[in-house]
Amino acid sequence: MALLVLVSVFVCWHTLQAPDLRVMRQVLARVQTLVANQTTEALSLHARVEADRREIVAAATLRIRQTSNTPAAPLYFLLDPGLRVQHVTIESPERNQIPVHWVQIGPLVQIFPPRMSAAEQRVRIRYAGQPLLHPADCRIDATEVLLPPDCLWYPMDGQSFFSLEASIELPANWERIDSAGTAETYWRGLYREHRWETHRAVAGFSLVAGAYRYHERWAGEVRLRVYVPAHDPLDPAALLDTMESAYGALTSRLGPSGFPVLSLFVHPALNRAFHDGAGSMGIPRRSLASEDGGFALVAHELAHSWWGATVTGGWLRAGTGAQWIIEGFAEASSLLATESVYGRDALVKRLLGEFYDPQQQQALVEMTVLDNALPEAHARETIYRKGAYVLWMLRRIVGDNAFFSGLTELVHSYAQKEAGVAEVQEIFERASGQDLSAFFDDFVRGRATLDFSLDPASPGTLSLTNVGTAKWQHPVTVIIRAPDSAATRELEVIPPAEIPIGAANAEVLVDPYLHWADVTRENNRYPRREEPLSVTASDRGILVVSGEGFPWSKTRVRLEPTAGEVKEWEFPRGLLGPPRVDGEHGWFVLNVAASHGDTGKVVVVEADGSRREVGAGRAPVPADGGAILVAAGNRVVRYGPSGRARTLLRLPNERVEMIVPLASAGHFALVTTDKFFSNLLVQRDATARVETVFRWERSPQFVVWRAADESFFVSIPNGWVWEVWQLSPDVPPARPLVQGAVLLSDLALSPEGNLLAFVAAPARRYPRTQRQVFVLDLSERRVQHWSDPDLDFTQVAWAADNALLAIARRIPPDRPLLYPWSRTIVRLRVGQDGLALEASP
Repeated sequence: MALLVLVSVFVCWHTLQAPDLRVMRQVLARVQTLVANQTTEALSLHARVEADRREIVAAATLRIRQTSNTPAAPLYFLLDPGLRVQHVTIESPERNQIPVHWVQIGPLVQIFPPRMSAAEQRVRIRYAGQPLLHPADCRIDATEVLLPPDCLWYPMDGQSFFSLEASIELPANWERIDSAGTAETYWRGLYREHRWETHRAVAGFSLVAGAYRYHERWAGEVRLRVYVPAHDPLDPAALLDTMESAYGALTSRLGPSGFPVLSLFVHPALNRAFHDGAGSMGIPRRSLASEDGGFALVAHELAHSWWGATVTGGWLRAGTGAQWIIEGFAEASSLLATESVYGRDALVKRLLGEFYDPQQQQALVEMTVLDNALPEAHARETIYRKGAYVLWMLRRIVGDNAFFSGLTELVHSYAQKEAGVAEVQEIFERASGQDLSAFFDDFVRGRATLDFSLDPASPGTLSLTNVGTAKWQHPVTVIIRAPDSAATRELEVIPPAEIPIGAANAEVLVDPYLHWADVTRENNRYPRREEPLSVTASDRGILVVSGEGFPWSKTRVRLEPTAGEVKEWEFPRGLLGPPRVDGEHGWFVLNVAASHGDTGKVVVVEADGSRREVGAGRAPVPADGGAILVAAGNRVVRYGPSGRARTLLRLPNERVEMIVPLASAGHFALVTTDKFFSNLLVQRDATARVETVFRWERSPQFVVWRAADESFFVSIPNGWVWEVWQLSPDVPPARPLVQGAVLLSDLALSPEGNLLAFVAAPARRYPRTQRQVFVLDLSERRVQHWSDPDLDFTQVAWAADNALLAIARRIPPDRPLLYPWSRTIVRLRVGQDGLALEASP
């Protein structure tokens, strides 16, 4: 058995360094088998953070209950391999400490206890070091300690709820993120000792401390706290308002969380948000720049107080839908909070953001913690988006009374227990009195799809069918509206069915409130209409991309040339970004989404109607001599005119997100991301040497370059707002040109380089924030803007030095948001008196 354990651990450690999901799942099943007969009931942890040495020195005492009848059965724990076990003892019935043998290979520790008849054992493990598994997420340095529970920074079996007693020594000037509320503090010279214990069993806990300040307030029986970095201008009271409104919405649906204190901290360089299982939550600072000011993410992490921290799916179990129980339910609860606080319009926007690729989605029941953690799994869309949408559809099928009754029963019946798909199905069937087998087989255990389609049946009649693979017998909302009237008819129809539409020119929309996970929307409207998504202009003409804006949706590209015939191209998949223009040759470079993964196909279309596939990559840009540069993971690849590929640059710890060609041949700038920063790098010679120009919080990249003074213009999130910075190597330091912008969505420099156009809103009015077009004169520092009460702008491009093309969504202020919404192209002219509207092209 020891040999089998060693082999299993070796495979586990190897695959953590070079992950292979199939092998990792086998290892996970093996680890689950090993720990199945033990339960950690209590943990007493005494630790000291040595900030100068960047280490933690700790002693953990675990009270273990074994269900195996095998005498001296081994015990197993997960511990970061950078934390080396130094000594292990087990308490005898006479309360003596008996040294025992152990094996530590990679993240698994195996302990060999002596033969004792007691089913309950107390194991004491001394260890020290620095976590190594996730160095970007788990850190101890001179200014802070950041150790979420998945850092494996204390011995854990990965399956148990346990009571906690902790005593942690930290540098005296650090503030600890506290979710206990009853901590005692003792001075120990340059250190402070923090002692606390939990009021209930917890699923895990974190250790986060550093330079923070906090605000708190009571929300019923729960104390809410918000921590922000000490020198950050963020207003914690404003974030506390967000936290309080989200928590109130969740408790109204799910009941009390069971935690006396819930603490939320903001970190400028956090890779992912998390809830530690004991009431402490962390979110990245950049998440506040979203349209809802971070509300959805805060609500999601708060929802883990119920899903994951109270009801768990079993972190190590495969085939039970564990990640659906933990993450899908939390995301669906976040949708409930958005609906409660901000209404149906906000819900439509949120549900649109939960769309998932029907070709890449997987069965929810199969998703494990590995699928969530490993980027190679490409499963986060299934876990979070499909997981939330399936639960949202379940609400529509069983009705609100049964749905919320089922949620509360799940929380009460499985508090501090594991639940699986079978248990969830049984509870909702009992609450609703319905047989839900077909629904669970299609969407939870299977990969079935919905695809509602409207098609002509006879004069004045349309047929509604589901051309997806799911078995469907539930009502679908259909809206019929005449073009000359604001009045609408709303029907509930079970497909297949025929729908009389009355006026021949009436517009018909299927499922406009996005109740159902029909993620292919080209056929949900009649008559069919091609809506513009992006626009690009050159001296050869205007290129318009139309479609629904999802990688899995059909896309049409139309070139309206300055001379000659209109050319069109159709692609079965969408584009991963706006086309780029090769000014030297007059062709357009497209990045078409592939059917698998996040790397697309690089396609060139020309004014004569021809098209050719160059290769694979992301963010392609034209280079000198007809070449094309693409991002390929951590590499920059050059496709020559003949199509031959050559790697120009490799960055081992960063992902290339964007390439910006510079004026000189062979020179370019890069935007890369590491775990939590975006980086602007410049490569100025034929070697692989690059220099870092700027680093900022990881975010969507809008970067343009001006040849006249070799300066960059970069969009940067700053708390709840966005800024545009000008970075010039000859004019230090970098400085913001634009401040206080909300939901900045695009950036474009005029051909002469004297005007900077961008799309943003002057204020946040969620869910009706409407972006405008702004133009900044870089020499005179004068700003012009243009807006329309019916339009929300998304993209802007220059057609000439004084002419702009912009894409906008039509969202009339006096009507509810219905999807698909109409989009239009607006032409604006820049003049001395401001921006003026011209006819659409």
